[in-house]
Amino acid sequence: MHASKRGLASAVLMVVAVIGAVGCGGGPSGPTVTRSVTTRTGSLTAGFGVFESFTTNTSGTVRLTLNWNNSANDLDMAVVPNACQGVESALLGIGSGCAIVANAATLAKPETLSFEASTNVVYKIAIGNLGRTSDTYTLTIDFPLAQ
Repeated sequence: MHASKRGLASAVLMVVAVIGAVGCGGGPSGPTVTRSVTTRTGSLTAGFGVFESFTTNTSGTVRLTLNWNNSANDLDMAVVPNACQGVESALLGIGSGCAIVANAATLAKPETLSFEASTNVVYKIAIGNLGRTSDTYTLTIDFPLAQ
């Protein structure tokens, strides 16, 4: 009888250990990521563009949202390296240093995109107004911060 109690106790400990190990997976798997969300506004004449820029201090997913007032206009955006000169070159991905990292060139309003950023990089966001009238825009930049 004493041996069977010991066997039962061992079996209970084994079940508790298995449940405990399975339960460990339910929590966070890594450090909490702090994010920076900034909003920039501006205005664009039809047929022209502008650069906005930001710097990452850690790698991770960057999310951009570009919205504007007049739904008859079409604003597009492209993320390029800091070395890129000229908004038109950036939107088209041509010219020295203008390889497009990510872009949103649809008829959707708002335009959205995301990309995986590298650490300590300055990115330029080219915004172009392909519409027929001047417009104002709001750009939201959401990116991770180093802890």
